[in-house]
Amino acid sequence: THLDVSVNEIIDVSARAGLQKLEWLNLSGNMIENVRPLEALTRLKHLDLGSNRIDDLSPLGALPKLEHLDLRSNYVEIVSVLKDLPKLKHLILYDQKATGKVRMELKRGLRDHLIVDDERFIVTGMRDGKVKVEFDPPKPKP
Repeated sequence: THLDVSVNEIIDVSARAGLQKLEWLNLSGNMIENVRPLEALTRLKHLDLGSNRIDDLSPLGALPKLEHLDLRSNYVEIVSVLKDLPKLKHLILYDQKATGKVRMELKRGLRDHLIVDDERFIVTGMRDGKVKVEFDPPKPKP
């Protein structure tokens, strides 16, 4: 099931917490600060929270099926909570308040294809708890 409530001046996401069968949710372009109610949406595979006011990602660590997470244009500084999401493959973090810290956490904790600040980092393997990261520049736009 899908729900797109982007650009609706939403501040409180509590009303969406009861939609536990959702697999795809777009809440981009709102005024959301607290994502705690979303931790009940354990079937989510795609979550777009871009262009909000989010700084605490800890509730998102409870979303085990999450594959795509868009957090562009928020206030995220620490993403270490996301390292335990087993299916996360695509993470977008453009335009964050503290991109240096975000990148450091990403390189240590996440895997697969990641997009950070318009750059694509490809995690190619792990050995002795260390992550090997290669940079693949984005394709030019036509």
